[in-house]
Amino acid sequence: MSTAWIRTHQLGQLSEKHTNETVTVMGWVHNRRDHGDVVFIDLRDRNGLSQVVLDPAVSKEAHSIGEQCRHEYVLAVTGKVRRRPQGMENSNLPSGQIEVEVHHAEILNESETPPFQIQDNVEANENLRLKYRYLDLRRSTLKDNIVKRASIARAFRKHLEEELFLEIETPYLYKSTPEGAREFLVPSRLHAGSFYSLPQSPQVFKQVLMVSGFDRYYQVVKCFRDEDLRSDRQPEFTQIDCELSFINQEQILAIMESIVKKVVADTCQKKLPDFINMDYQTAMDTYGCDKPDLRFELFLENITSLVEKCDFKVFSTAISMGGIINAVVVRDGANLLSRKDIDRLTDLACQNGAKGLAWAKIKDGSGEDSWQSPIAKFVGSESIDLINTQLKLSKDDMILFGADEYKVVKQSLSAVRNELGRVLKLYDPKELSFAWISKFPLFERLPNGKLAPCH
Repeated sequence: MSTAWIRTHQLGQLSEKHTNETVTVMGWVHNRRDHGDVVFIDLRDRNGLSQVVLDPAVSKEAHSIGEQCRHEYVLAVTGKVRRRPQGMENSNLPSGQIEVEVHHAEILNESETPPFQIQDNVEANENLRLKYRYLDLRRSTLKDNIVKRASIARAFRKHLEEELFLEIETPYLYKSTPEGAREFLVPSRLHAGSFYSLPQSPQVFKQVLMVSGFDRYYQVVKCFRDEDLRSDRQPEFTQIDCELSFINQEQILAIMESIVKKVVADTCQKKLPDFINMDYQTAMDTYGCDKPDLRFELFLENITSLVEKCDFKVFSTAISMGGIINAVVVRDGANLLSRKDIDRLTDLACQNGAKGLAWAKIKDGSGEDSWQSPIAKFVGSESIDLINTQLKLSKDDMILFGADEYKVVKQSLSAVRNELGRVLKLYDPKELSFAWISKFPLFERLPNGKLAPCH
């Protein structure tokens, strides 16, 4: 790049207030429209898009450069900001009222034809996008995620420090510590046969800092766990790690809730309501998991006592082995869910440990006649009437059943519940709903009878 090029503005920052200013901007060619006599280019950088106009009447050399440009070429231009002609404004862009009349231009880097288009709704499969990750990261959806993550971390630091927290770094290379997860090991070059471990979290150092008198500290820290992948856990991940001294549980919850509310206000421009307080057992009984989605009301109903006398073997076997029967009621579900949808939900339940997913659609009438279901005759009129009354079922409602040991029923129906919330659009995806879940059990009994830590 010529030393004469010194960028004066970000593309997404240009607006009407810059009209008649001479600016130098640089970025990637997002779109190019050659109208024969004039070339229009949407130039993109991290902060957004601006339209630049390469007109031979203004500069033949710049226009010639514009004719050579293709998608994802890197371009530098200098020109005057002017208002777009009336009727040619783009209300979808912050810079949509103006354009840059180009006086000088230079191609800083050419590009081969990209393997997929740089746009939000890209059809390329994930493997291709990961292979060309540097291209995928140019898409606004991924770029915005990274920008949002940075702003959230910055806001957390600001508000933690307002609460007198210190940010203190701790070592990554340390000796192995006897915690829950397996650690990654790093061989030592200086001490043959010896290894460092990468910390699951800075647990030991937290204790040292507290004893040393650093009574409030935090890290935005990388953690490492050599364990099987889970939906919310990777081999390495980042967490905000805090430690406090001279404090009780209520104070911790109040401080952290205040900080999270401020961070959300800063980064999402949303005012959060007070957090819901819920104990672990209530969360499990009602939602089937310890991190419930509270944006929609769809509950797991315990109907074990209502079907104790029925002859349906799936129910009676589960009860005899100490298990439970739960149900999820989908209001108007008979009209909302097709047989294909039910089969898909059944597959999801099975993927989460269940042996199947029984169902019933509610019709007019009573007893067996009130259910359209392959299990109606086995459940029997007495139990059906009890279920209809207890769950206040109406015509066209649908009920989905889980029958097994407690953990299997909760895990499978929780997955079904979340999927129903998504496909039936029972919540606003942009809504935020926070809760404190307390009184977690320390241990659980394994199938072999031994106790193991719940976490």
